[in-house]
Parts: sequence; C-alpha cells; structure tokens
Amino acid sequence: MVAMIRKGLFILLIFLGMIETAAAQQTVGLFQNDSLSQNGYTLFTAASRSYLIDNCGRVVNQWTHSSNPGLACYLTNDGELLRAGNQSGAFVGGGVGGRLERYSWDNELLWSSLYATEDHHQHHDLEPMDNGNFLLIAWEAKTAGDAVANGAENAVTYSPLRIVEVEPIGSNSLSVVWEWHVWDHLIQDFDSGALNFGVVSDHPELVDINANPPSGGFSGGDWQHANGIDYNAERDEIAISVKDFGEIWIIDHSTTSAEAASHSGGNSGKGGDLLYRWGNPANYGRGTNDDQIFHGQHDVKWLPEGHPNEGGFSVFNNGIGQPGVDYSTADIFMPVLDSNGNYADPGTGAYGPEDVIWSYEDNPPTNMFSQNQGGTQAQPNGNMLINVTTQGRTIEVTPDGEVVWEYRHTISGGGPVFQGQQWNQSGGGSFRFERYLPDFPGLIGKDLTPGDPIELNPLPSDCQIFEPTTLAEQVLLSNVYTYFDPLDAHLYISNRTTEAIDYRCFDLSGRLIESGRISDSELAIDINRFSDGVYLVHLTGIDSRRTRTNKIIK
Repeated sequence: MVAMIRKGLFILLIFLGMIETAAAQQTVGLFQNDSLSQNGYTLFTAASRSYLIDNCGRVVNQWTHSSNPGLACYLTNDGELLRAGNQSGAFVGGGVGGRLERYSWDNELLWSSLYATEDHHQHHDLEPMDNGNFLLIAWEAKTAGDAVANGAENAVTYSPLRIVEVEPIGSNSLSVVWEWHVWDHLIQDFDSGALNFGVVSDHPELVDINANPPSGGFSGGDWQHANGIDYNAERDEIAISVKDFGEIWIIDHSTTSAEAASHSGGNSGKGGDLLYRWGNPANYGRGTNDDQIFHGQHDVKWLPEGHPNEGGFSVFNNGIGQPGVDYSTADIFMPVLDSNGNYADPGTGAYGPEDVIWSYEDNPPTNMFSQNQGGTQAQPNGNMLINVTTQGRTIEVTPDGEVVWEYRHTISGGGPVFQGQQWNQSGGGSFRFERYLPDFPGLIGKDLTPGDPIELNPLPSDCQIFEPTTLAEQVLLSNVYTYFDPLDAHLYISNRTTEAIDYRCFDLSGRLIESGRISDSELAIDINRFSDGVYLVHLTGIDSRRTRTNKIIK
C-alpha cells in the first residue's frame, strides 16, 4: 500500500511538473491584441464545439454538438448558431457535411435536418440570409454515362456543384426554394456528337466539362471541389470559391429555379450562366498556366460596406502547387465593372483585372502555409483576419501588413489543450474564424460577459479590450518602431510621431521590466540585464486611447 501511495505521489509530481513546465512557455491562446485590431467577437468551431471569444481570447459563449464540423458555422441576425455537421453518406471527399443545425444562444438545438442522400450531399460551407433561409454548397451524383453523354473525355463518375437555398421548416425539415446546377451550364469541344458541343473560348460564361476532369478515385468524382460561398443581398448575387478550378465564380440569384437552369432571365438577363469568373483563364481557353493566380484557394467574401476596397473580394490563396515554393497569401481583388455596375464583358480576352490589388504574405513567405482549408475576413477598419488552418494560427493584419492580433488554436484531440502543449490539427482544425462587431444584430441584448480562456492552465494576462479604431487613428502608433540590436544588446524605440508615447516592457510572465515616456526621438535601452527570451513592449498614446504591442526576441 505504501509503495502504491509513493508511486501515485511520484506520478502526481511528474504531472504537476509538466503543468509548471507548460506554464513557462506560451504555445496556444492569445499572443497579441492591441488597439489597431478590430474589436469584436470571434466565432470558430473545432471538434464537437463552437466558441465565441472576445479579443482577449476569453470565452463569451459556447455550443456543444453531437457531430464534428462539416465545416462552417455562423451567427445569424437573431443570435442563433447555424452550423453544418459531418454526416456520412454516399459521397466521399474533403469537407463532408450533410447535417444542418440551428442552436439558440443558450445551446438549445432548435432545428436539425439532413441534406444528404444518394443524389446530393452538402459540404464545406453554407451562408445565412436575412430572410431566415440559407444557401448550401452540395455535390450531386452523375454517372459515367451522364458524363460521356455531355461530352466528357473520361468515362468516370462526376460529382458536380449544386447550390440550393433552403428554408427551415418546423424542427426537423427543410424546403428547397431555389436551386442552381453547374450541369445546366456546360460546354465541351471534344465530341461533336455529344451535348454542349461548341468552342470553349467563345463561351466563358459556360463551364468546360473537360477542364480539370475528376479521376474517379478517392474524391468520388468531386469535380470542382467548391469550398466557399458568399451572398451579396444588394446585388442579389452569389460568389463561389471553386478550389480545383483555381477560380472565383459569380452567379445571379435573382432568377427563378427554372431561369437558373437556362441561359436567360434574372436581373442579369443571363439566367444561371456565370456572370464573372476570375483566377485561372486557362479554364475557358483564354490563358495559360502562367496566368493562373489562385492555387487551391478558399473562402471568397465580398468586402464589407465601408471598407476602403468595398465592392472587391477577399480570398485565402493557399498556394498549393504554385510555381516555386508553397506558401499562402491573403488577397484582395477588384472585379472590372462597366459604367452600369455590371461585370465588364471581356471581349476575346480574360476577365479582368490582371492581378490582385493587395496581398499579405508572411516574412519569409513560407512561414504562412495551409495545404487545406483556411480563410480571410476583411474588417471595416481595413484590417484582414486570416485563418491559417493547418498551422493552428489566426492573425489580423493592418493594410500595411502589420500583425496586430494573433491567436493560436486551443483545441487538439477533440478537446482543450494545456498551455505549453504543442497544438496539432488532429481533432482540432478550424475551417474559419469569423469576427462579429459589438453592434451585430445577433449580439444585441446578449450576455457578453467574458469567462476564462479555452486553454487549460492559461498564463496571466493584462490584455485590454479597446474601442474600435479608424484607419486614421491607426496611423499614429504604426509610426512607432521597436527593435532589438544583438550587436550592442540594446532595445531601440523610435518615435516618428509628433506626440509623446508611453512604453512598458514585460516578460511573458507579466513582470514589468522597463517603462517610461518617449517624445519624437529614438531611445536606446540597455537590456544586457535581461535574460534571453521573448518580451512584449506595450506602446500607449498619451490619451490612452491608442495602444499596441510589439514582440521582441532577445
């Protein structure tokens, strides 16, 4: 008995030692937050839970589910959680969903239904609409015979893209109120005796059935592998990220379902034909591999109202298989419109523009790479929230590329991890991070009192929540620079503004090392007395309104 007690105490001491060791270094949770970040509440789902956290990484609300993600989740305007869950079925491929659910703010399952049969299966993404309905991305089943009859070169099964708008009914049913099928908008130049024969380059509004044909292997005929959908209510249009084509597509939602199956009707007069496509003009015979911009991209979104590039799109460009080395970027591009606000006819060339207008890449670029999933969300103040899924890292960057918020994922193996443990994607990858501003309709009247961080044994934190900043307000502290010179072991703070700035230097335990005020000059701080490690330099304007934090490594 004594030996057993001693053994138990020994194991306990080892466990406590592991916790103490973990506490000595930060591996997960909030790494950075300053006033240049867009204040709000960030939603993500991992394993069988969804979390809403504030900018300090503290849980504001959470929901539990009976299935893993499939993959996206959103807050609705009435404060409910809309999510897709994983449901096994006839279709095989990445991003399998099929189970659709709505939860109350208080974690009550209000509605659940399936969009998963032998004929069709939801996957990856969905999109809530203001009328209470939502849009789905789905596969549909086409046999090898169907493919050959439509001019396919290879007699293999296809699982082409279907988009539907569904209306929840009761507690467990849904009704499809609108639908669009890419299969209604094909062209091919392979078989003159088959359907849809024509000159591919003459019809960029149609989809070449032989562009990137499926192999019929593991993916079960997943042809386009669409992975993101967004809706613009003002234009009544749908944007789709079509990963395996390396393209973004825009279609008209103002059509009836019958018009969506045709080439006329709707606000555009073009029915369900593509209104616009961009990213890889080789798919419609008006470019080469050298013209391809997107490589395995995810998560297309219209930029929000008030954004400096309102009317454009943000995209997470994974960079899989691009020329050179693999690395990911967050990109913004502006579609070319005519004088009436319609997508400009490209004539005999490719749809414009020639390139993105803004792109963020890490330094070095290979520091940011997600071989699958990932997302972007442009913030009203001009910043970009970037989720690098397979690295377990989400950052927010300013328009000039400065990181102002960083969060390392906290779910691994299906549950929260201890601070100090290394994160791995198994059971904890997050498809997206979506931020909602404090005035979002679904948050009004809700209890937003923050709780604890998600991670176990969290480090002490002096994180502050700041009021939203404008682009003009961000300029001040972006002109204060901090850097460590290893040659003379000095920390330099260079104030290139016209007002005094307060600075405080902390180690990762939260201990204040140095503080003071600097006017429009450069200050050198001897840090020979500092031990090697990571230090945080907090900079604050004299009105205490603008604050940011820089990370220094000695």
